[in-house]
Amino acid sequence: MRRDEPEVLDFRKQEERRTPAAFLELFDSLDEGVVLELRDRSCLDDLLGVLQERRADQFEWWPLEREEPLFRVLMVRRPPGAGPRSLTDLFATDHSRMRGLFEQVLRAIRDGDRQGAATSFAELRLGLGRHARGEEELLFPILAEGAEEDAEDQLRALSLEHRQIREQAREVHELFGAEERFDQALVEEAVLRMWRHVQVHEEREERTLLPLCDRLVESTERRRKVEKAQRY
Repeated sequence: MRRDEPEVLDFRKQEERRTPAAFLELFDSLDEGVVLELRDRSCLDDLLGVLQERRADQFEWWPLEREEPLFRVLMVRRPPGAGPRSLTDLFATDHSRMRGLFEQVLRAIRDGDRQGAATSFAELRLGLGRHARGEEELLFPILAEGAEEDAEDQLRALSLEHRQIREQAREVHELFGAEERFDQALVEEAVLRMWRHVQVHEEREERTLLPLCDRLVESTERRRKVEKAQRY
């Protein structure tokens, strides 16, 4: 998914558009592919619930910032006739989104834009953490209960990769530091090293874990897992 410059909808300034009826009316007015950045002073999960109940499979929902005093979510309008989401589609779409964020981070670093790089990396780090949690809590149990003989070895390898990526993301975050200590070359090297691990993990996930999980779960359970993943 290519991340275009989103239109910002700040509910702190437009509270009347935050009611379920007004929000659904706004959502239905959007063209396919339109990107909105939703902002509020509190969690936006209630609006996610409205979409899951009334417009299932018609949207993407990616938290960008979720701590007081500001909550930010990227919402994308999918085709109105889109069918039920598979786990492969949901998680692979997230992979594509994070690749876009990685490219933003890299461009900002090379341009010497410390603040822009730090902001994009914070979004990327949050996305990586959510993605790993979704795998561990929603997908790993499917693999563990499946018939694969090497399931235990696969889960051990995937878990190790998650720990490595989380640790590298923490190290990159600390490298941004203050403006006067921003070392472009050092930060770029650390980001590229982290991203190589992410790519290896994504390849393993898309080749093995996701297709297997889609085969092993029924459609009702698959929908529940998709909805849970969106709430992380």
